[in-house]
Amino acid sequence: MGHPELIINDDRVLSGEKENELLTMLHDIPLKQARDTLQQLMIFGGFPEPFLKASKRFSTKWRRDYKSLLIYEDLRDLSRIRDMKGVEQLVLLLPERIASPLSINSLRQDLGVNHRTVSGWIEGLKKVFLIFSIMPWSRHIAKAIKKENKVYFYDWTLVDNFGACFENMVAVSLLRLVYRWNELGLGDFDLRYVRNHQGKEVDFLIIKNNKPLALIEAKTTDRSLANSGQYFKRFLNIPLYQIVNNYNGVDVYENKCYIISAARFLTLIG
Repeated sequence: MGHPELIINDDRVLSGEKENELLTMLHDIPLKQARDTLQQLMIFGGFPEPFLKASKRFSTKWRRDYKSLLIYEDLRDLSRIRDMKGVEQLVLLLPERIASPLSINSLRQDLGVNHRTVSGWIEGLKKVFLIFSIMPWSRHIAKAIKKENKVYFYDWTLVDNFGACFENMVAVSLLRLVYRWNELGLGDFDLRYVRNHQGKEVDFLIIKNNKPLALIEAKTTDRSLANSGQYFKRFLNIPLYQIVNNYNGVDVYENKCYIISAARFLTLIG
């Protein structure tokens, strides 16, 4: 949803090294256009056909055909999975689990299959690009692998809950950002989340060469800095960006903490 001249193609803009450039770019974004685009993206998603048609009836049919094609054709052709009805049931269960660490055991119980089967179905859905996962970040990679991942849809309109849908959209936008930075050769970037044993969590963490670069928290309305965000900001000593859907401005706090309009921020990251 970005303007080419306003899209961040330098990771130092988010790492805190170029704060003035970041703030200038944020304020230069045409707000009304950005708000209109954000609203349309929330309703129709980011795939070209439903977004450009901007028709709820067309979008509903497109989404149904999209899921059916991926599950009953692409997944069948690319994997050894045969229980497509089971996979379809899994896809129906996933939206209510977006924005939280994914419990395979919980899904196993709900679906009446074993752990290995659910894990295989999840991997299959990732292969056909229906969903993607992000790992928790840890200085010790082995510990991060053992923790639960989060999953998100590439088409966030499959998620009914507004807050989870918004977080899902931010996840897709950040994933595109780290892919673009990797393609530009700026470093080895990845998207993670952070959570500790006390339950403190920040939605997203961008890492560069396995080192924390920036924290991003997605909120629908909250304009007070999240306690968990401030905690991990101090712990990791990196910038914290709280992205708020129902807000138009840019607030700057001490020690590189920011509350930013989602319309502005998502335009900036492309």
